[in-house]
Amino acid sequence: MLRTFRNIPGYYRASRQMSAGQLAAKVLRRAAGISTPALVRLELLGDPKLGAPGRISRLFEMLETQARDHGGWAGIDLEGRNVMEIGCGALGGFSPIAIARGAASYAGIEPMWDDEVFYHPSVEQKYLAPIASHLGMDFGAFSAAMAARCRFDRGTLETWRPEARADLVLSLSCLEHIDDLDAAARRLGDLVTGAGRQIHLVNFSNHRSKASPFDLIYTLPPEDFAARYGKPINLLRPPDVLAAFRDAGFNARFVAVSVCRDALDAVEVAPYWRDRYCREDLATRTGLLLVDGPD
Repeated sequence: MLRTFRNIPGYYRASRQMSAGQLAAKVLRRAAGISTPALVRLELLGDPKLGAPGRISRLFEMLETQARDHGGWAGIDLEGRNVMEIGCGALGGFSPIAIARGAASYAGIEPMWDDEVFYHPSVEQKYLAPIASHLGMDFGAFSAAMAARCRFDRGTLETWRPEARADLVLSLSCLEHIDDLDAAARRLGDLVTGAGRQIHLVNFSNHRSKASPFDLIYTLPPEDFAARYGKPINLLRPPDVLAAFRDAGFNARFVAVSVCRDALDAVEVAPYWRDRYCREDLATRTGLLLVDGPD
């Protein structure tokens, strides 16, 4: 309950961008702990971002651009590939892009996945049909391809059993929410083909404020932060994420995408953080973890 009160400012900020129904669903689900497929749909379908069917394409193109500009990749080829996404969300993540770009299969894992949400007619009408149209696909053909080539599972990476090993693994602001990233990276070693590639966009901010991305994080050691705010994020920094994948045998590299030095200077940094990380690592808000395959 105490954490709920601490989140009141966040709910207030969110209320200015949400419908009354969406805000009510959000409060019931996240503050009161009441969750049903109907409430999830109400919150998702009230999100104005769903009114922009090109959004998922732009997100994928952003990953492609970042991987090309910062990592030297030529692009992200999906044709004939088995694609895996960690943390695909309630609406299937990049699965429409995988279908439109000719992936052989798509597999998504999401702790909160619910078939009653994704396959509901209201989600089909408001979300999937506009995306199919944006991608230039007949909705009947799109739906058939999604049914035949996509699989979504509820659970976590550590216990996942997808049908095929992945040629490409994607994640968008997901790795920072995995408590035991070392175990997750080792598990990926079993799920990716020998030549498999991975691209993960990692968000190192507090997930509360874009203007103050490091507020609260660096004022406390991680155990004190968790005691006060719970563990919505694992608080790992770039060297930790990179080490988890390299220790798992991957040829991984990290590229900082957004570095917010002024935001770092605006917060008081506790000795725990100053003693362990350089200034650039502490100021990194987002970055790419690129994996070209096992060593």
